[in-house]
Amino acid sequence: MCDLKEKVTTYAEKKMNEKINLEEIAEQVRYSKSQLCRKFKKNTGYTVKGYITKLKLEAARKQLRNGITVSKAAENCGYDTLNGFEKAYKKEYGYSPKRERKFENEKE
Repeated sequence: MCDLKEKVTTYAEKKMNEKINLEEIAEQVRYSKSQLCRKFKKNTGYTVKGYITKLKLEAARKQLRNGITVSKAAENCGYDTLNGFEKAYKKEYGYSPKRERKFENEKE
Protein backbone atom coordinates (compact mmCIF):
# COMPACT_ATOMS: atom_id res chain seq x y z
CA MET A 1 0.00 0.00 0.00
CA CYS A 2 3.04 2.25 0.16
CA ASP A 3 2.71 2.20 -3.59
CA LEU A 4 -0.72 3.86 -3.32
CA LYS A 5 0.68 6.67 -1.18
CA GLU A 6 3.55 7.14 -3.64
CA LYS A 7 1.14 7.26 -6.59
CA VAL A 8 -1.07 9.84 -4.86
CA THR A 9 1.99 11.89 -3.90
CA THR A 10 3.38 11.82 -7.44
CA TYR A 11 0.04 12.79 -8.91
CA ALA A 12 -0.44 15.62 -6.40
CA GLU A 13 3.06 16.97 -7.04
CA LYS A 14 2.44 17.01 -10.81
CA LYS A 15 -0.86 18.83 -10.33
CA MET A 16 0.27 21.03 -7.41
CA ASN A 17 -0.94 24.29 -8.93
CA GLU A 18 -4.33 22.88 -9.94
CA LYS A 19 -7.48 21.88 -8.17
CA ILE A 20 -7.15 18.12 -7.71
CA ASN A 21 -10.21 15.92 -7.83
CA LEU A 22 -10.55 12.44 -6.42
CA GLU A 23 -12.03 10.99 -9.59
CA GLU A 24 -8.83 11.73 -11.49
CA ILE A 25 -6.66 10.19 -8.78
CA ALA A 26 -8.90 7.12 -8.56
CA GLU A 27 -8.63 6.68 -12.31
CA GLN A 28 -4.84 6.96 -12.14
CA VAL A 29 -4.52 4.29 -9.45
CA ARG A 30 -7.30 2.13 -10.94
CA TYR A 31 -9.65 2.17 -7.96
CA SER A 32 -13.14 3.50 -7.59
CA LYS A 33 -13.31 6.77 -5.69
CA SER A 34 -14.69 5.02 -2.59
CA GLN A 35 -12.04 2.24 -2.75
CA LEU A 36 -9.30 4.85 -3.03
CA CYS A 37 -10.58 6.82 -0.05
CA ARG A 38 -11.07 3.74 2.11
CA LYS A 39 -7.72 2.10 1.30
CA PHE A 40 -5.76 5.32 1.58
CA LYS A 41 -7.24 6.21 4.98
CA LYS A 42 -6.73 2.67 6.28
CA ASN A 43 -3.08 2.59 5.26
CA THR A 44 -1.94 6.15 5.93
CA GLY A 45 -4.28 7.51 8.57
CA TYR A 46 -5.07 10.46 6.30
CA THR A 47 -7.97 11.14 4.01
CA VAL A 48 -6.82 11.66 0.42
CA LYS A 49 -7.97 15.27 0.53
CA GLY A 50 -6.29 15.86 3.90
CA TYR A 51 -3.04 14.36 2.65
CA ILE A 52 -3.05 16.48 -0.51
CA THR A 53 -3.79 19.59 1.54
CA LYS A 54 -0.82 18.73 3.75
CA LEU A 55 1.45 18.31 0.71
CA LYS A 56 0.29 21.62 -0.75
CA LEU A 57 0.81 23.47 2.52
CA GLU A 58 4.29 21.98 2.97
CA ALA A 59 5.17 23.14 -0.55
CA ALA A 60 3.78 26.61 0.18
CA ARG A 61 5.74 26.79 3.43
CA LYS A 62 8.99 26.04 1.59
CA GLN A 63 8.17 28.71 -0.97
CA LEU A 64 7.43 31.28 1.73
CA ARG A 65 10.72 30.45 3.42
CA ASN A 66 12.43 31.08 0.08
CA GLY A 67 10.96 34.56 -0.26
CA ILE A 68 7.93 33.86 -2.47
CA THR A 69 4.99 36.14 -1.70
CA VAL A 70 1.96 34.74 0.09
CA SER A 71 -0.29 35.30 -2.92
CA LYS A 72 2.17 33.63 -5.32
CA ALA A 73 2.65 30.64 -2.97
CA ALA A 74 -1.14 30.26 -2.75
CA GLU A 75 -1.43 30.38 -6.54
CA ASN A 76 1.47 27.95 -7.04
CA CYS A 77 -0.20 25.47 -4.72
CA GLY A 78 -3.59 25.53 -6.40
CA TYR A 79 -5.60 27.71 -4.06
CA ASP A 80 -8.38 29.68 -5.74
CA THR A 81 -8.48 32.39 -3.10
CA LEU A 82 -5.92 33.94 -0.82
CA ASN A 83 -8.41 33.78 2.04
CA GLY A 84 -8.87 30.02 1.61
CA PHE A 85 -5.11 29.53 1.56
CA GLU A 86 -4.59 31.65 4.68
CA LYS A 87 -7.28 29.75 6.59
CA ALA A 88 -5.86 26.35 5.62
CA TYR A 89 -2.32 27.47 6.47
CA LYS A 90 -3.30 28.83 9.86
CA LYS A 91 -5.28 25.66 10.64
CA GLU A 92 -2.24 23.48 9.79
CA TYR A 93 0.54 25.53 11.39
CA GLY A 94 -1.20 27.70 13.98
CA TYR A 95 -0.13 31.01 12.46
CA SER A 96 -0.59 32.93 9.23
CA PRO A 97 1.55 32.54 6.11
CA LYS A 98 2.44 36.24 6.42
CA ARG A 99 3.99 35.47 9.77
CA GLU A 100 6.05 32.66 8.18
CA ARG A 101 7.53 35.15 5.70
CA LYS A 102 8.16 37.63 8.49
CA PHE A 103 10.09 35.00 10.50
CA GLU A 104 12.24 34.19 7.48
CA ASN A 105 12.91 37.85 6.72
CA GLU A 106 14.00 38.46 10.32
CA LYS A 107 16.52 35.60 10.13
CA GLU A 108 18.38 37.29 7.28
